[in-house]
Amino acid sequence: MEHEDIFITHLRKLYRSGLISDKAFKQVYTAHEQFQIEKSQALNNRPAVHQPIENPPKSAAAVKPIKQKAPKSKAELRERNITWSLIAGVIMLLFGGLMFATNNWSSYSPIAKTLWVALICLFFYGIHLVTDKIFKITKSSFSFLVLAALFFPVIWVSAGYFHLFGTWLSIDGGGRYLFGFLSSFITTALYLYFMRRHFSLFFTSFVYAGITITVGFLVKFIIISEDLFFLCMTLINFLLLIGRERLTSWVNHTLFTNHYHLYIQANLVLVSLFTLFLFESKTINGFSILLSSVLYLLVSQYQNRKEYYYIFPILLIYGVYQTFNHLSHEAAVLLMAALGFVFTALLHFQQERSSADWSTLYRYTGTAVTFIAFSYVSLDTFFVQNGDEFVTSIAYFLMYATILALTKKIQLVPIAGFGIVYLFLGCFSLGLALSDWTHMSLTWPFLLISTLIMYGVVLFAPFSYLQKYKMVYYNAVHLIFLLLAGYAAVDSVPFGIWLVTIIQSILLYIERQSPLAKVVPFLLAVGWYSFFSEFSTVDGKWIPFYLAIILWLTALAAYRKLPKIRLMFDYLSGGLYALGILLCFVPAINEPDNLWPVFLFAFGMILFSHLAKINSVRYLWIGAGLAFLFTYFAAIRLFDTGSWASFLCLLGPVLLAAAEYYLKRRIAIFPFFLYTALISFLVACMILEITGMSADWEYILGIGLFYYAGRLVHMEWMKKLTLYLSMSFVPLMIGEWGLKMDWSLSTLALVPFISALTYFFYWLLANPATKKRLMYFIVLFMSLGLPSSFFMDEGYSIIFVLIYSGLLIFFIHQTRLFFILLWPMLTFILIWKGYVSTYLSDSMYLELAGAMTAILLFTVMGTSTFKQPFQHSGKWIKSEPILDWYLVGSFIYLVAFPVPHDTFLFLKMLPGLVAAGLFYVQIQRFENQKWRRIMMTVTIMALLQPYYVLISNIGLPSYVEMEAYLLPLIFVLLILEKKVWRYNGTLSQLHKIALVLTSALIVYDAILENSVEEAITVGSLSLAAAIYGFYGKRLLYFSTGISMILLNVFLQTRPYWGNLPWWWYLFIGGAILITVAALNEWKAKKNEQNGKKENLFQEISRRIKLYFRGWK
Repeated sequence: MEHEDIFITHLRKLYRSGLISDKAFKQVYTAHEQFQIEKSQALNNRPAVHQPIENPPKSAAAVKPIKQKAPKSKAELRERNITWSLIAGVIMLLFGGLMFATNNWSSYSPIAKTLWVALICLFFYGIHLVTDKIFKITKSSFSFLVLAALFFPVIWVSAGYFHLFGTWLSIDGGGRYLFGFLSSFITTALYLYFMRRHFSLFFTSFVYAGITITVGFLVKFIIISEDLFFLCMTLINFLLLIGRERLTSWVNHTLFTNHYHLYIQANLVLVSLFTLFLFESKTINGFSILLSSVLYLLVSQYQNRKEYYYIFPILLIYGVYQTFNHLSHEAAVLLMAALGFVFTALLHFQQERSSADWSTLYRYTGTAVTFIAFSYVSLDTFFVQNGDEFVTSIAYFLMYATILALTKKIQLVPIAGFGIVYLFLGCFSLGLALSDWTHMSLTWPFLLISTLIMYGVVLFAPFSYLQKYKMVYYNAVHLIFLLLAGYAAVDSVPFGIWLVTIIQSILLYIERQSPLAKVVPFLLAVGWYSFFSEFSTVDGKWIPFYLAIILWLTALAAYRKLPKIRLMFDYLSGGLYALGILLCFVPAINEPDNLWPVFLFAFGMILFSHLAKINSVRYLWIGAGLAFLFTYFAAIRLFDTGSWASFLCLLGPVLLAAAEYYLKRRIAIFPFFLYTALISFLVACMILEITGMSADWEYILGIGLFYYAGRLVHMEWMKKLTLYLSMSFVPLMIGEWGLKMDWSLSTLALVPFISALTYFFYWLLANPATKKRLMYFIVLFMSLGLPSSFFMDEGYSIIFVLIYSGLLIFFIHQTRLFFILLWPMLTFILIWKGYVSTYLSDSMYLELAGAMTAILLFTVMGTSTFKQPFQHSGKWIKSEPILDWYLVGSFIYLVAFPVPHDTFLFLKMLPGLVAAGLFYVQIQRFENQKWRRIMMTVTIMALLQPYYVLISNIGLPSYVEMEAYLLPLIFVLLILEKKVWRYNGTLSQLHKIALVLTSALIVYDAILENSVEEAITVGSLSLAAAIYGFYGKRLLYFSTGISMILLNVFLQTRPYWGNLPWWWYLFIGGAILITVAALNEWKAKKNEQNGKKENLFQEISRRIKLYFRGWK
C-alpha cells in the first residue's frame, strides 16, 4: 500500500506541475484503479493450498482479547442507509397522512372516518404482503408492517371517539376504561402475534407497553380512587416481579424473556414518577411510595444493580414523611431519626448473602439518610415547630447510635465525624430541656460537664470501636471547647471563656503528643485576656502594682541567696506589673489626678532594668523602654501643655532614642530602645491623627528620628525602611502646614509636586547607595501622588503636570520599572483633554495636534528605549522589558481621541490610518518571521476601518451596499493567504469559512431586497466566483458560485412551486425516501445475483472525485 500511495503522489505532482495533460492523468489514474481492483480479486480467489500456514498460538500465553469495534463494510453501511431512509420515509408519510386527514376530515361521516383509517391500515399491510411475498424485500416489507401496526390502535381510538359502539362504551362515556381495556387487549394480542412471527424487538417493546396499558385500564375500571389506582399499580409491579418465571414461560419467546428485566425497570420508574406527583391522600400515597421503595430494593438485589438501590433511600424518606405527616410533631421527628436503623437491619440480616461492596453501600447510604434526618430534625425544631427539647435530644441520640452501628466493623472516618456532632447536639438539647424544666440557666454548665464526660468516655473507655476513632473524637471535642467559649461570650457567662480555655489547656497539656498542644499559649492568652477584662471592672485595680513592688522587694531582701525563688519572684513581679499596666494605663491617661500613677509606672523602669542586668536577658530592655514611655505620657498629662501637646507627645520616643545614645556605651541596650522609640513614634502619630490634635512642624522630629535610626542600623531592609519612613514625613509635614495656613484645594494639590522636587534635590546630593534605595520610594510616592494633578485648576497647572510626569518617567527609567509608565501617560492624557476643554475653548484641532505630538513622541521613545514591542521568543528574559509601554500608551491615546460625527471625512478616517501606521512601524522591530507576518496581517486588517468609514459616509445603492461591506474581507483573506502566509492551512480554512458566510449573507440580503438589480448583482458575483474557481482550480469558489447561481434561479421561480400545501412535501419526501430505499435494496440484491460490485451512484461519484482531484 505504501508503494501505491507513492505512485499516486508522484502522479499528482506531475499533473500539478503541468508536465502531463488532464487526459493523460485521468487515463493513468483509471488504469491504476482498475489494476488494483483486479489484483485484490485475484488475492481473494487464491486457493487455500497457496495460503501460508500459521503456527498455532501457545496455550500458555492465554491473554484475554480486547474487544475492538470492527469497521463496517460497504454492505453494512448500505444496509444502515436503507434502514434510516425507510424510517424517515415512514415518519414523513405518517405525518403527511395525518395532515391530509385533518384538512379534509370535516367532509366525512363518523363511520367513513373510521373506515378511512382502517383502509389505510389495510393498505399498508397489503403493501407489506406484496413486498414480502413477491419482491422479497425484507426491510421495506417490515417498514410497511410497522405503518400498519401503528394505524391499528388509531382504528380503536377513532371508533371510540365517534361512539361507534354506543355512547357508554366510548372514549368519553361511562365505560371508557372498559373500552380502553378491550382495545388495548386486542392490540397487545396482535403485537404479540407480530413479535412471534417476525422476531422483532420493536413489537416486543409494544407488547410490554400494551401489558402495562391493558392492566392499567382494567384496574382503573375496577377502582375509581386515584391513590388506590397507583397503589394497585405498584402491587402489580410487585406481582410482575414475583411472577417473572411463569409469565416468561407462558409467552415462551426469547426476546420477551431477555428484555423482561428492562420492562420491569421502566414500568417501575414510570409508576413511581406518577405516584410522586399525582395523589390526593398523603397516607395512601405514602404507602404506595414505601412499597415502591421496597420494590427498588428487591430489583437491586435481584439483578445486582446498584443504581436502583440509590432510589430506595430517597423513596423511603419521602414515603415515611408522606405516611406519618398527619401524626404529631414529636412522633414524626422520632420516626425520621430512626430511619437509619433500617440500614443497620439490612446489614444484620444480609451480612452472609451480601458482598463487601453492598455492605459498604449500606453503611454510606445509612449515613446519608441519617444526615438528611438530622437536617430535617434540626430545621424543623429550630425554625418551624420549636418542639419538645427532650424529644429532640432523643432523636439526636438515636442518630448517634445509628452512626455507631454503621461504623462498628469498618473504619469510616468521615462518617464517624458526624457522630460527635449528633452527640453534642443531643447534649445541647438535653441541657435546654433541663433549663426549661428547672427554670434555671443550666445549658452552659451542662454542656461543659457533658463535654468533659464525652472526653473521658471517648479517650479512656475500653470500647474498641470507639478507640479506632480516637483522634477524630479528640479533635472534635476540642472544637466543641472552642464552641463553648463562643457560647459563653454570646451568653455573657461570667469568666466562662477563662474557665473553658484553662480546662482545654490542661487537657492539651496531658495529651502532649497531640499536634494541638502547640496552641496552648494562644488559649492561655485568650483566657487570661478575658479574665483581665472581667477583673478590670472590679475596684482595687491598682493592687497588682502594690503586689509587684512587695514581691520584688521581698525577693531582693530575703531571697538573695536562693536564686531560683528570687527569679520566680522577679518574673512574677514583672507579670503583675504588666497586669497593672493593662488595667490602669488608660484610666490614668484619660483622668489624671495625682503623681501616684507616675511613680507606679516609673517602678517598671527599675524592675525591668534590674531583671535585664541580673538575668542577662537583653529583650527585657524593651520592658524598661515601655515603662519609660508609660511614665512620660502619664507625667505630661498632669500639666496643661496647650499648643505644645502634640510636640510633647512626639518628643517622648525621641527622648527614649536619645537615652539609648547616652547609655549604649555603658549598657548593651542597642537596638531595643531604638526600635521601641521608632514604633512608639508611629503609634503616637496615628493617635494624633485619630484624635484630631494639630501637628505640622512637629513632624520634623520624625524626619530626624528615622534618619538617625537609618544611620545606626546595619541590615539593608532596615536601612530602606527607616529611609522611607523618614521621607514619608515630608509630604505629611507640608500638608499639615498647608492646612494650618488655609491653602485652597488647588494649592494643596501641589504638595506631591513640592515633595517630589524635595526628593529630587536630595537624590542629587545623596551618595550612590542612598540614591539606589531612594529611587524606588520616589517612584512609588510620585505614582500615588499623580492623581492630585486633577485638582489643579489654574491655567499654568499643565506645566506642573509636565514636570511631574517627566520626573516620574525619569525615575521609572532609572529603576527599570517600565510597567508603571502607563500610569503617567494615562494621567497626562486625561489632564490634557480636561485642559483643552477648560482653557483652550475645547478646540478639536489643538487636541488633535497634542494627540499626534504625543503619539509621535511615545513612538520615538518606545523605539529608542525598547528593542522589541514585547518579548515573543517564548522564554521570558528577566533583563529585558516585557512590553513596549509607550506603544500601549499610543494606542490608548488613539482610542481616547474623540472624532465628532459632523467633522471632515479625513478626520474620521485618521484614527484607523494612524493605527495602521503604528502597526506598520512595529513590523521591522520583530526578529521572528512569524511575528512579522502577524503584524503585517494586523496592519492590513487595520486598513479596513478607514475603508468602512469611507463607504459609510458616501451614499451607496442598497443593492450593492452589503457586497461593498463583505467583499473586502474576502479580498483581504485572499491577499493574506497568497502573499503573506503562503497558503497556510489554518488561514485557508478561515478563508473558506469566510467565503461561505459571506455568500450566505449576500443571498440573505438578496432575499430581503427582492429586486431585479439585486438579482443581477448576485448573479454577476456568482458567475465571477465560478469562473475564478474554474480557471484558478479553486473548488470552493467554483462550488459556491454554482450554488449561488442555482439558488438564485430557485428563488426566482418560487411563485411556481411555492403554492402547494406544506404537507404535500411530506407526501413527496416520504414517497421518494421509501421508493429510493426499496429500489436500492432491490437493486443491491439483483447486483449480488449478477456478481457486480459497483452501482450507478458509486460510478458517478468516482468520476466526479477523479475530475476534481487536483483542485485546491
